[in-house]
Amino acid sequence: MKDWLTADEIADEALPHMPNTKRGVNKFVDANAWNTHPTYARKRQGRGGGMEYHFRLLPTLAQVAYVQKHMTVGTLPPSPPVNPDAPLVQGRPGIERDARLAVIAAFELFERGLRLNRQGCLAVFCDKYEMGSIKVEDWVKKTIPAISRRSLMRWMSIKRLGCVDNLAVDRSKARAGTGVLDTANGGKVKAFVLSLIAHAPQLSAAQIC
Repeated sequence: MKDWLTADEIADEALPHMPNTKRGVNKFVDANAWNTHPTYARKRQGRGGGMEYHFRLLPTLAQVAYVQKHMTVGTLPPSPPVNPDAPLVQGRPGIERDARLAVIAAFELFERGLRLNRQGCLAVFCDKYEMGSIKVEDWVKKTIPAISRRSLMRWMSIKRLGCVDNLAVDRSKARAGTGVLDTANGGKVKAFVLSLIAHAPQLSAAQIC
């Protein structure tokens, strides 16, 4: 995604609340004094010269539409920091971790420069993700078909703490110890059954029950 755009390029994007002709964009630029902005307006390098503008100068809806149009979640899934002491996360848990990291990276790109607070950005991003308005690679969408603001905030907190492998979910391990046999009567039922099997392995399930 390009951060800097010429008047021609802005017009070609056909963004909401923006003119779709170069002349119209230039009038909009003059009316809003974009050329005087010390940070987000600069002279274009190369042939032709002219000016180019950072997308942050666009109206909010135009910014959202521009980022949404040119961002694809999961195109380059970010690699988590390597911790030589940590066990290698592979298989489904590793895919889930990478998908969550890809979503976080996409949100950070989406949020950058928007004239919305964090909660507003989260709401817009999650809604557009679920509606399919944001381009998402198949492997990410298959892994994370829907996303909530609370989940995304939790994932970002985990990443911020540097515990990216905690984004990996081994569902078989997550369920371990939560079955009826494991939890019945504080685990005493399981202990009793295991004791019976140890002393009389010939017993069938029907006899134990």
